[in-house]
Amino acid sequence: MSRNRSFQDSIAPLVVGTILALAPFLFSAPAHAVDPTSLEPAEAFTPRTLELELETAYEKYEDAELELEATVGYAFSERWKLEAALPVEYEEGDGTEVGDASLKLIHTFNPDTEKWPLLGLSLKLAFPTGDHGDEDHGGIDTELMFYAMQSLGGPDSKHQLHLNLGGTFVGGASDEERDFRYSALLGYSYALNERTTLVADFIREELEENGEDSNMLEVGVKRQVNDSVEVAAGAGIGLGEDSPDFMVKAGIGFKTGQK
Repeated sequence: MSRNRSFQDSIAPLVVGTILALAPFLFSAPAHAVDPTSLEPAEAFTPRTLELELETAYEKYEDAELELEATVGYAFSERWKLEAALPVEYEEGDGTEVGDASLKLIHTFNPDTEKWPLLGLSLKLAFPTGDHGDEDHGGIDTELMFYAMQSLGGPDSKHQLHLNLGGTFVGGASDEERDFRYSALLGYSYALNERTTLVADFIREELEENGEDSNMLEVGVKRQVNDSVEVAAGAGIGLGEDSPDFMVKAGIGFKTGQK
C-alpha cells in the first residue's frame, strides 16, 4: 500500500468523526430533508441557509460496498441552491478509497405553485479526484436531472407523487463503459404526521458497464427529530441479474441560517 493510500485510509475516519462531533453545534436551525431512498424531491429552498448532510449506504452485489458521503449545500434563494459532495468508499478486496468530488447546481422553476406540479432541474459535475480516477476514466461526468412533484388533493395534502429523470454524459469512458446513461424514478411519499414521512419508489438506471441495467424497489422513512436534526433510513431490493441484491441507507441532516 502506498504512503498516499495509507494517509487517506487514516485521515478519512478522522474527518468524518470531526464533522459528526461538531455538526450539532454548527447547525442549529430547522433540519434539511435528507433522503432515505434514491428519490430526490422537487422543493422550494429556504433562502440564505447552509446545510450539511451525512449519508451512508451499504450495497450487496458480487461484493459488498459501503459508501459514506458528506454534502454541504447553500441556498441562495427559493429557486437556487449549490451543493458540493465528497464520498468515501469501501469495497471488499479493494479497501477504502476517496471517491470523485462533485458540484451540483439546482434550480426550482415555480417554488410558489399550489395548483401545478413543482418542477426543478439540476446540473452536476463529477470530477475524477478519486483514487480510481486514472484507472477508469479521467474525464468529467456531467449529469442533468429533472424533478417533478405533484400533491394529490391540494397543496396541504399528505400524499405526493414524484418523478426524477436523469442523464449522465461520461467523460473519457473506456471501451467497456457507456458514454451516456439514463435513470428514471417514480416515487410516492405520505406524511404520517408533522415530523415523519414515508417514501417508496421504483428506480431503473443504466449502469457503467455496457449492457448492464439496474432495477430497484425502495422504501424508507425520514423524521425530524427536533428543530436542528433530521434523520432518514431506507432499504431496497434489486430486480434482475444486473441489479444489486439489496441496499440499505441512512442519513442525518442539519441546517443553519434563516428560520
